Amino acid sequence: EEAKGDPDVVLGTFLVNSAPATVLFDSGATHSFVTQKFALKSGMTPTPLNNPMVVQTPGAEMRAKIGCKGVGIVINGVDFLADLIILRSQGLDVILGMDWLIKHQGLLDCANRTVTVTNDQG
Repeated sequence: EEAKGDPDVVLGTFLVNSAPATVLFDSGATHSFVTQKFALKSGMTPTPLNNPMVVQTPGAEMRAKIGCKGVGIVINGVDFLADLIILRSQGLDVILGMDWLIKHQGLLDCANRTVTVTNDQG
């Protein structure tokens, strides 16, 4: 919830697995995440992670054992895929971290609070 009012973040509302989601583009996160609540609400198919991990969040340390592969995210009418790790946290629905930003050649423009990404077709 703190991020929504922070002028130094890049976030927006996009369709994730065909459901509207608040998405944060976070260059400080190594991986990409989805809240358990949103994953259930949007009908994502959970699968066990090959390597469970401990995730540091601003509020706590959490164990992550489940993820969702190949989740569709529609940005300006273009579909992008993301592998998301499910966290039992509150607040933002989806956090797209460096794994996703690198895969899609993400360019964060913090001054204008925009993100530019490319897909397989450019």
